[in-house]
Amino acid sequence: MIRLWLQKADDALASAELELNAGHTNFAANCLYYACFYAITGLLLRDGKQFTRHSAVKSEFVRSYIKPGNVDVKWNSFYQEPFEDRQQGDYIPATAFEE
Repeated sequence: MIRLWLQKADDALASAELELNAGHTNFAANCLYYACFYAITGLLLRDGKQFTRHSAVKSEFVRSYIKPGNVDVKWNSFYQEPFEDRQQGDYIPATAFEE
């Protein structure tokens, strides 16, 4: 199952690149977020943790990996920024990202 989540992350990252090359920056941001989400879901599953809500995945990532220092804090913003971009791109129609 972990391998499947990581494959989904790879697929989402490839889709982000395709969307970016096509000039679809909002869709690229969406795919980039999902690549992070899927990878972190796989990481959590490796430790026996499974969640269905995005907010739960994000919270558990911080609680289990960032706060104890198991993962460098820079990776939290690497996940948080695409999350915020996806929210804007998906729910605010006038949003446009630069490449």
